[in-house]
Amino acid sequence: MKFKSVDEIEKFSFRDSVIKTFRIEDGVVLLELDALIVEPNNSQNKNFTRSFADTTLVRFLGGKLEYAVKDGYRLRDPEGKIREEKPDEIIAASDAAPLPKTCEGTYLYAIENQAKTDGRKTVSLNVEFPQENPYDTLVTDSYRFYVSYDKAVFEWERFLNKVDEA
Repeated sequence: MKFKSVDEIEKFSFRDSVIKTFRIEDGVVLLELDALIVEPNNSQNKNFTRSFADTTLVRFLGGKLEYAVKDGYRLRDPEGKIREEKPDEIIAASDAAPLPKTCEGTYLYAIENQAKTDGRKTVSLNVEFPQENPYDTLVTDSYRFYVSYDKAVFEWERFLNKVDEA
C-alpha cells in the first residue's frame, strides 16, 4: 500500500464509511473500509484538504475484542411520552465473536478512543446496520465493539476526490 498512517485514529472521519470486511484473527482486528475520509492534519495527507481514501485496510495489531454493546433506544409519541424503551445490552466477548462477520455492508460511523486499560489502548467501533428500505425510518440495530490493541495501522493505495462540504 502506498499510504500508511499509524495511530492517527482521530485524523480520520468515519461518517460515510462502509465496512467491506470485519474479522478478528490471530491477534489482529481487521477492517476493510470504503469511503473513509482523511482529515487535512493526517501525516499522509499532502493535499491538506478533507479527501476520501481508496479502499482502506485498518489493522488493530495486538487486537482483542473485549466486549460489545447492542445499543438500546427510546421511542416517543408526539407528546414526548416514552412509548417503547429498550436498554443497552452488554454482550460478552465470547458471545460477540460471530457478530463481526455480519457487519459487511454496514456503516462504521465512528471509532472512538476510550480510556486505557492495563496500559493498552481501547477504542469502540460504532456500527449501524442499514434499513432494507433506505426510506424506512424504523429503528435499526447498532453495536459498539470495544477493542483493545497495541497499534492501529491504516493503509490505502491512493486518494480519491476531496470531500464536498456543501
